[in-house]
This record gives sequence, structure tokens and C-alpha cells, in this order.
Amino acid sequence: MKSVLAGLFAVGLILLVQVSEAQERSAAIESLLKEEMARQKIPGMSAVISRSGKIVNEAHLGLADIELEAPVNEHTAFLIASMSKIYTSAAVHLLAERGKLDLDESIRKYLPDAPESWQKIKLQHLINHQSGLVDDWGLYDDWENTEKSVMARAVSNRDFLKAIYDQSLLFEPGTDLRYQAGTYILGLVIEDVSGMSYPEFMEKEVFEPMGLKETWVEDPVGLIPHRASGYLLEDGTLVNGHRLSRVTLERGDVGIRTSARDIAKFLDGLKKKGKLLEDPPKMDVIGIQAGGGVTTRTNGGWFISYLRGCATSEHGGLYRTGFSSTMFEFVDEDLTVVVLANRADASIFPLVLKLASLFNPIYKPIRQQKFERKPAPDPKYSAALKAVSENRVDLEMMHPNFPITYYRHLGKGYGNSSDLEILGSVSMSGKGRKVFGEPLDQIVYVRFDSNKYTGIYLDPAGKIIFVELFETP
Repeated sequence: MKSVLAGLFAVGLILLVQVSEAQERSAAIESLLKEEMARQKIPGMSAVISRSGKIVNEAHLGLADIELEAPVNEHTAFLIASMSKIYTSAAVHLLAERGKLDLDESIRKYLPDAPESWQKIKLQHLINHQSGLVDDWGLYDDWENTEKSVMARAVSNRDFLKAIYDQSLLFEPGTDLRYQAGTYILGLVIEDVSGMSYPEFMEKEVFEPMGLKETWVEDPVGLIPHRASGYLLEDGTLVNGHRLSRVTLERGDVGIRTSARDIAKFLDGLKKKGKLLEDPPKMDVIGIQAGGGVTTRTNGGWFISYLRGCATSEHGGLYRTGFSSTMFEFVDEDLTVVVLANRADASIFPLVLKLASLFNPIYKPIRQQKFERKPAPDPKYSAALKAVSENRVDLEMMHPNFPITYYRHLGKGYGNSSDLEILGSVSMSGKGRKVFGEPLDQIVYVRFDSNKYTGIYLDPAGKIIFVELFETP
């Protein structure tokens, strides 16, 4: 009897400790969100953290609509912009499982009037950003005149297609990696194959089966419960986000509006056999360069990376209608962090690190970490960062399989590394970690350009095989 009581007491004590830890994390999460909202003038935010598919902490703060003084709550639906690409990619995989299309087919089967140069573009290339297409949002990069542009005036997809058709391919399909309009094109493929509009297909075949009751393809006319308004920061003052046409808002690459809770549910369901896909691992097939070159950093619409030597999958969203967002999976931790904000161009990544560090301190910002080892300065670190900024691999110091395509939109930020300081290093020897297939031996952490921090990954031969996304305070 005593042993039973002792066992029950021990279980009760463990539960009390777990509850106490969860409460402390909840308070810390709210504090972090409030700090960022005040610092960046963000009206409202939602954050959900889940582990193994279960929500463990969440916070919903601020205003969903400033003018109406409507508060953000657990049901608030934000536009998630480019994070929509994961949903559209999943829908295409669903159609492939049903035999309605083949991911190795040419896009010209569905867009026969597309330029001849598009013949080699496969549907898989569109998912993995390997098509060579432009990112057509870059063609309309004048935010100030957004409401005079095609984004506000478009009445059909032809308005966008013509602009993309008129652009030359950036490279031969399958030979390189560059963020592009592929998922928008895939939304049109879904319509062609299914005989339904993109919003109708997503509602009937993706959202309803997955139980996503707070997820919609954006509809500026229909009623959407708990709809958040979006805002821009102009000269330090918050203003309403830009107004876009209905066809722009419904695009397959940017069109999803949802709550943070529903995102967590979607990501969990995407991994479970039969919840949406019968073979979920197919979403995780990493794109391979033509000719057997370096593996790309994309799969299923996700961007694949590493942080503190651990695998991650992530995608962010930024919309000139007034939203910023991210969903970040720490694969080795089975931890997912979702953060949504109703202010365009808000900086979210540093907040994601701080939230993840509440569960594992290795994810604390580099500048806050203490290192036992401090290797001697090595000029190759500065030289490697310079090479990254110039979009090249220097074989004197970098591994031949260094994934330079990873840095396509980030490289310039590594350019000025003349004042590089070695902060410390962490040994990864014997841990069995690999980075894009290459063994990881140690990570050297550095500060450069006065206020930027990053980790430089070395293989057992001392060759640089990866550089982390840089952090700023």
C-alpha cells in the first residue's frame, strides 16, 4: 500500500512540475510577444507552439482591428501570404496520389499556350523552386504605387500569366534554385485538373477533410469570422494595408487566411497517413539538381535548413496587405513554432529563436550564449562569408557541395566581414549529424559587420559545409 501511495505521490509531483513549467513558459511567451509588439509597433500577434502534434503553449495578444478595437483571440484569422505555398503543394500531391496528374509532367500540358521554353518545367520543379521562372511579385516591387498596379487591377489570371510569359527563364529548369512563381502556377493546375476553382477545391478537398474550421482562401467579399485587418508602418505611423483585387488575393501562392491553431493542426495532419495524404513522406522528397549536382534546400514547398546543427523546416510570409508570419519546425525536437502578425515587414525570426529557446536553450540567440571553447582566428571564415556574399564557392576553404543556392536572397548580408570576431565553438564530433548529406564536425560561432551573428559549419577535414542564417539583435 505504501509503495502505491509513494508511486501516486511521485506521479502527482511530476504533474505539478510539468504544470508549473508550462505556466512559466506561458508567462515568458506573453512577455516576449508584448516586447516585440511594442518594439515593432505590431498591433496584434498569435503564437502557437506544439510538440509531437500537441499544442503545449499559445498566446494571442493585441488588436486584430485597430479601428474597431477588436482583440486578437485564439480564433483570429490572419493572411499568411507565402506560407500558403505549403497548402497548395499538399493539394498537388493529393491530386498526384489520386492519379489526376504526374509530378514529372511538363507544365505545358496544363498551360499549352505557355512559352516553348517552359516545356522542360515539371510540376515538381514548380513545387521546389527549380523551374527557372521569375518571382512575379518582384515585377511589382513598388509598394508605394501598389494600388495603381496590376495587383489592384487584375480581373483574371491572364493578367499575371502574361507578365510571367514575357520574362525569360532565369536558368534551365532543374539546374538551379531560385524563389519563383511556381506555386501560383500550380493553383491554376489544380483548377484545370479538378474542374473546380482553387478556393472551392481547397475548401472541399483539403480544409474540410483535415478539420480546418478556421482556414479559408481569402475572400474580400464573403464573411470570414474573426478576420484580422492588416497594417503597414509608414514614417513610423500605422496605416491600413494595401487593397488588392480578388483574383490577386486568391492566388495559390499567397491566398490562405487562417488561425495559428489551425496551422498547427494542418502541419500535424500533413504528417499522418490518411489525414490528407496516403503517403505523407513523398512531401519530404528533397529536390535534386539536374545532372546529380548539389541537393537543393527545398521539398514540398518547405525550405530546409539547419540551426545549431539541428535540422529545420520553415516558411515565412510577408504581404503588403499588412501581414507577416512564419511556421518553423525544429525537426530534431519535433517542435513547431507558428507566429502570425498583422503588420507587414515585421521581423519574426528573432522571436522564433527566443520562443524555441524556452524549450531548448541551444536556440538562444548566438550573442546570448556562452562557449567553453574559443578557436584561434582563421582568415578562411571571413573569406567564406565574402564568397557567400558573391554567390560563389571557394574550394580552398569550402566543401564542393556547399549549398550556395541557399543564400540566393540572403548572400549580400554576409558581405562586410572584415571585423569578424570568433565567439566560440561547439564540437559535433561523434553525434552523427549531417548537413545536406555531409558529416558535421564542429560549429564555429562568429560576430561580423558589428552586429550580425552566425554559425560556420565545418566537416572533419575543416572544410566549410554550411553557414547559418545570420542573426541581428
